[in-house]
Amino acid sequence: MKIMEHQKTFRNDALKIGPVTVHPPVIMAPMAGVTDGAFLTVVSRFGVGLVTSEMMSAEGFRRQDPSAERILAVPTRVSVPVAIQIFGADPKVMAEAARAAQDHGAAIIDINAGCPVRKIVRQGAGAALLRDPDRLLRIVETVKGAVSVPVTVKTRLGWNHNEVRVLPLCRGLQNAGADAVTLHARTAQQSLSGAADWTWIGTVKAQLSIPVIGNGDVTTPSDFHGMRQKTGCDGVMIGRGALGNPWLFSAIAQQFDPDGVRAAQPTWDEFLWTVQDHVRLFTREKPKAIGALRKHLVWYTKGCPNGSAWRYRFMGASDVPGLLQLLDGFVSELTASGADLMRCKVRENGTEHP
Repeated sequence: MKIMEHQKTFRNDALKIGPVTVHPPVIMAPMAGVTDGAFLTVVSRFGVGLVTSEMMSAEGFRRQDPSAERILAVPTRVSVPVAIQIFGADPKVMAEAARAAQDHGAAIIDINAGCPVRKIVRQGAGAALLRDPDRLLRIVETVKGAVSVPVTVKTRLGWNHNEVRVLPLCRGLQNAGADAVTLHARTAQQSLSGAADWTWIGTVKAQLSIPVIGNGDVTTPSDFHGMRQKTGCDGVMIGRGALGNPWLFSAIAQQFDPDGVRAAQPTWDEFLWTVQDHVRLFTREKPKAIGALRKHLVWYTKGCPNGSAWRYRFMGASDVPGLLQLLDGFVSELTASGADLMRCKVRENGTEHP
């Protein structure tokens, strides 16, 4: 693997969002049901520059929903700057949620203007705002006036390929006071299917004076550098590529600060400790969510030898002790196989073991 080749080019690079320094300029994306306190606590140890909470409903905050309280608690648990992402359709309610996030330690308030999930869109929130840009701009202006921390927006190319209006939208967001824009280079209709069109990230970057963060199809260090070189974006946000794989952030971070990030060659003992700690943190926060915990264990098997067989076993476990027992067996097999953890997890050729 040639994951150090860009070190001299990018070593001292940093992303500035208002007064917040994001170094290295790589960000954990918000992912519903995934980027909770446990997940972000683990990821934050691996050199990521900024992490983003799963999206918090502004209306849910107003109703004192327990899930909102869990999200608001994330900044106290994480060792790097945290952006709390909020969603909603009412500018005043969004401002209330933003103030609460700031009061709980959020370094950045991120506005969701791209989630295509039906129950979010039905509320006029998320990707629905792509079809109601005036409302989105009012939300940005109102939130910006309610907080002193930077306000960012995560959006998409448009509702579908016939409605790609991202360039005038992003210009409007800048004029409304947004401190940065993250562009997931797919349409809402695509959701997570098809290929991300990075060309649009470069087009938007060339037209804006605020930072532009690229998102979509980044799963290796080479993808990270490829997106930056092809688009000129100021930072890169990674989502699915980091599932069960915080070592991806380590590989990227070492190219910016090779002396300040954990060793380049982690061991399977470290892998075991990391996953065990994730399980411990998760069960403390969500003691009854065994199904969601199984998914995390499955993600940790990706890229590893005999991973498919172990994924099947993990999905069949009925309780936490059973999952931990399987984890011990899985890591013992990996250790005996002589497999290299970084080669399994940082897959520059995009392949993985069956």
